[in-house]
Amino acid sequence: MTRLATYILDDFVSPKIITGPHASSASQEAADALHRDPQYQELLRRLASVRFFDASPWRFAWRIALFALAYLGGFLYLLTGPALPGMVIACCVIGFAHVHGAFVSHDAGHGAITKNKLAVAMIGQFFDTFLGGYSFSYFCRNHDLHHYHCNEFDRDPNTMGALFALNEQAYRDKTGFTRMTTRVQHILIPMLYPLWSFAMRADGIAYVLRNLRKTRVDAVVLLGHFALWSLAIFYLGWWGGVLSYAAVTAVTGIYLGVIIPVNHVGMSTLDSRTARSFIAQQVTTSRNLTASPLRDFFFIGQNAQIEHHLVPWAPTFNLGRGRKVVREFCREHGIDYHECTYGDALREVHHHFARMARHTPALSDCPARDRSDHMLPRAS
Repeated sequence: MTRLATYILDDFVSPKIITGPHASSASQEAADALHRDPQYQELLRRLASVRFFDASPWRFAWRIALFALAYLGGFLYLLTGPALPGMVIACCVIGFAHVHGAFVSHDAGHGAITKNKLAVAMIGQFFDTFLGGYSFSYFCRNHDLHHYHCNEFDRDPNTMGALFALNEQAYRDKTGFTRMTTRVQHILIPMLYPLWSFAMRADGIAYVLRNLRKTRVDAVVLLGHFALWSLAIFYLGWWGGVLSYAAVTAVTGIYLGVIIPVNHVGMSTLDSRTARSFIAQQVTTSRNLTASPLRDFFFIGQNAQIEHHLVPWAPTFNLGRGRKVVREFCREHGIDYHECTYGDALREVHHHFARMARHTPALSDCPARDRSDHMLPRAS
């Protein structure tokens, strides 16, 4: 994680986070402006007409039960010490359930399941922190910034990778080893997907340690996560337990690598000074994938990324209902709505990484970034 990303996560008070746990008085102006925006209000009315906002607690309830049971069932089976094929299957089931459970907590963090703060915290801490070993508080902070500063290279933490450059501006931070990794990033990134979840877990734990006063619950629940997996070491021995944990984490990383980069990589890149209107920014920085029932399940509804970014508090399983409405709305208002097949999305992402790698400038060609605009009040 870069120094700028750490600063943004820990100390930056955003003027744009209009909902979620990190909305504050600093973003009230943005919330009021969106409430007064006739285009956005018209879009919300059209979406409401197709039941886009319909809550369905029971649909979330069965998902919570299914993926919790799949994770814990796979884990208990793993403790029996099955033969290698059984261990591989168990690790794949746990990893798959982990990602789907994490997206249940994702919906909870957006307020799509319930507005009850205690219920949201319980769902998020269970899936993200206890089962995932991540940190629900870190997820909420990182994801809120990502949503409302989407693809802003100086505000969106998801654009601030330490080893790679997702946009031209990121080159200015590269020196030595990171400049070398950037030059071959189009080859390295897919190879490193199995390590992605390790890196996310490390970032989450580091955030908790840096912000213990705000994340005491996460710290305690993280101890529960490692206590849970210590059972694998007890029953399977050190090598068996550690390798199982590594295998589950690798499965999680691969799954995330398959479904996440196609959402925003290669789409419009902005900075905080030139960011567009809320609607234009969310649509032009996001990419949709074509829909089918199987694809919707595999991508956990996030293949309707445009609709999700426009209305993040809408339940994930309703996003597909809004595609036609949003597509027509964008056509009427001259906003580019980008939807493609998964194969085309992969090619676009790969070409973007390759183009960034080919055009990495020498360090002497990269002026230092002016960071004076980042010295804002500390985050609450």
